[in-house]
Amino acid sequence: MLKHLLKGSERKPMPGAKIAGPADPAERLEVTILLRRGASSALQERVARVTRGDYSIVPMTREAFAATHGASAADIDAVRKFAAAHNLSVIAADAARRSVVLSGTVANFSEAFGVTLKNYDHAEGTYRGREGAVSLPAELQDIVQAVLGLDNRPRRARIFG
Repeated sequence: MLKHLLKGSERKPMPGAKIAGPADPAERLEVTILLRRGASSALQERVARVTRGDYSIVPMTREAFAATHGASAADIDAVRKFAAAHNLSVIAADAARRSVVLSGTVANFSEAFGVTLKNYDHAEGTYRGREGAVSLPAELQDIVQAVLGLDNRPRRARIFG
C-alpha cells in the first residue's frame, strides 16, 4: 500500500532527550484525527466580512456550521474504514469539530501511521515520542490534516509580548 507523508507532522526529540527504549506495544492510546474543513473558502470570506465590520451576516447554528464547514460524512466514513482495517476503535466523531477520536494500542497506531514510538528521558521527565513524519494511505492524504496524540511530550507555554 502506497503511503504519503502528512505535511507538518515531522517530529524530533526534545532538546537533550535520550531514548529510554521502545514504547510498550500494548499501551492503549487515544488519538485525535483532524479532518479537512468543508467549504473552506466560504468560511474565510465570512470571517473576512465580519473582520471588515459587515455585521449583516446572519449567525449560523452549530448544526448549520457543521453542515457547511464541518467534516463531511464521507471523510468521517473513510477514517472509520481505515480505523477498522488497523484494529483501531472509533470512540467519537464530530463533524463540527472536524475530528475523529480513535483508541488502540501503540502497536496498532505504529503500524497504521508508519511510525516508531519510543520512550524518551529528558530534564522534565519522560514522554512517548517519535521521529519523522506520520504516513497516510492515499485515500486519506487529502482528508487528514493532523494526527494528534501519538506523542505525549510536555507542551511548553509560549509567552507573547
